Amino acid sequence: MSDTVLTDVDAGVATLRLNRPDAMNSFDADTARAIRDTVEAFAADESVRVMVLSAQGRAFSAGGDFNWVLTWPELDAITRHAGADAMMGAVQAIYDFPKPSIARVHGATVGGCVGLMLACDFAVAAENARFGLTSVRNGLLAAIAIPVLIQAVGPRMARQLLMHGGIFDSATALRIGLVDQVVVPEDLDATVATLASARIGDRVTLRVGGKLNPFDEGPVEMTATLRSRSDGRFTLEDPKSHMAAFGNEIEMGPSAVIEHEGILVLLTSKKIPPWDLGQLRSQGIEPTKLKVIGVKAAVAHRAAYNPITKASYTVETPGPGMSDLTKFPYKKVKRPVYPLDEIGT
Repeated sequence: MSDTVLTDVDAGVATLRLNRPDAMNSFDADTARAIRDTVEAFAADESVRVMVLSAQGRAFSAGGDFNWVLTWPELDAITRHAGADAMMGAVQAIYDFPKPSIARVHGATVGGCVGLMLACDFAVAAENARFGLTSVRNGLLAAIAIPVLIQAVGPRMARQLLMHGGIFDSATALRIGLVDQVVVPEDLDATVATLASARIGDRVTLRVGGKLNPFDEGPVEMTATLRSRSDGRFTLEDPKSHMAAFGNEIEMGPSAVIEHEGILVLLTSKKIPPWDLGQLRSQGIEPTKLKVIGVKAAVAHRAAYNPITKASYTVETPGPGMSDLTKFPYKKVKRPVYPLDEIGT
């Protein structure tokens, strides 16, 4: 294994550390291949139940090694393609990792390494960490980060970050959904260790939801009991479900069920709509035995849930899909106009 990454497995927790501190942990094709190979080895190791991605030195990573990138014009097409494939392969290996993964983020986190971070299921950042998709400053594009960036923050915000190329702080990263939790630097290791070592029945403090919605006040912090965790795979119970378009075998990504004040909450790594009861049953939750079920959906969930409910209620919540149009902050609409204003007959 390359010495550009360091590995360790202890009590089921596998740690991969980027190890090019003199180069701000930037990575070239060889480092990317080492990351991919290490992650795949952790995936195959039955003793590993969670992976932590971290880095040596004062930065998480400066992204692609610019000195290596400058050699590309001199390389033949096959070598260039192999290098690009290696970079994307590292991100893909982390994204496909079948067990929970946590990014421990400190210092500078810029360029393509944002993709490595976002490919993890959970990202904890030090308060003094700094972020940016800075490749555009050099006339380049952090292509390996784009798929997971769009998934994390949405296409509009992704375009802004990619085109702006600026540096921003951890508070902004948390607000827009790049990271899940921000802590003071002194608490970073302890926070990551707590998440990595959490076992069924443990109490954990998490920030849940509210990361992508500009109309929301942000994530809700809660201390809850971990009830179960899984790889998030399930088989559709209803072959006519909307989800059948994606196949009968659905992957929610590494998932967990937590209990907060008597309420069970299913947390998934991927955005999967609540269109099939198999989602709950695969995680040990029998929906027919619950008194109340809350789903984040508008219409498409009804085919699955209406047959098991006595009554259904629609609750208006903040978001880009609010039914009350008067609550949107319109700035360029000519007024008066229905239904924003009362129009006389």
